[in-house]
Amino acid sequence: ELSIMKIRTDFVTNSGSSSFSLTITVKTANGSVTFEETPRDFDINEESKVYFEADLSTVLDGRTNPKKIRKKYSSVEALAKFLMASVTDDLNHWLSGYLKYDDDEIYNIDLKNQKKISARKDEFIKELTEKAPEISDISKIVVCRYYNAWGEFADLIIANDWTLREFAEKVLATTGEEQKAVLREMHKYITSSSDERCGETFAVGFDDIRYRFWYGAKDDGNYRALISLSERLCSGKVLLPNSEGYEYQVLDLAKGEYSKYAEFDT
Repeated sequence: ELSIMKIRTDFVTNSGSSSFSLTITVKTANGSVTFEETPRDFDINEESKVYFEADLSTVLDGRTNPKKIRKKYSSVEALAKFLMASVTDDLNHWLSGYLKYDDDEIYNIDLKNQKKISARKDEFIKELTEKAPEISDISKIVVCRYYNAWGEFADLIIANDWTLREFAEKVLATTGEEQKAVLREMHKYITSSSDERCGETFAVGFDDIRYRFWYGAKDDGNYRALISLSERLCSGKVLLPNSEGYEYQVLDLAKGEYSKYAEFDT
């Protein structure tokens, strides 16, 4: 049996990179408490990722009636520890033996940075328990995972969206009122969610992927931004210099509602 061991040496430049960062925001009766981790701040390898490896809906313990919400965790401390235990990153994977170190200096840097992240997690737990003595003091939890990539590592979500491509082709093949009608339909599609869109790196496992689409400051209702997007899609130059996206898990403890969706910049 062939065993392949990756070796962590130094960061390698290439024609692209991708990274993920994570923000957890807990809204309480006494203000919000936030935990943030951006692996690039600690890691010498530019392709850094952080993960939230849990389903927030499990906190509700199956109950969604606002008057009878049952929460899995009886104490705020237990909930805070669950949130922090669900956060992992590449540093953790490397230090757990996934990679072989051939440089003691790099290993010591990674170990030091992991201790900094652990201290940050402890600070989050402490602050949350101080601001929310009881579970009932917590109204909402939002987990946001931010994606940024460029070059060959950028995700091809819009390039693989054939419905969007068909709209773009129709936009460029029409003029006048006929084109405006197509643009209105394209706008309706691009601003709605869909379970047919899929990512290769971003939003893996998400059934609801939405587009973040911004008009120019003076679009004047002429859909110039959509026409520009259509030209880009049909030119073969689909990707922007940077690709960005956001993966969300939102748990409203006051209403007993949970949602999971992703937004990808076009």
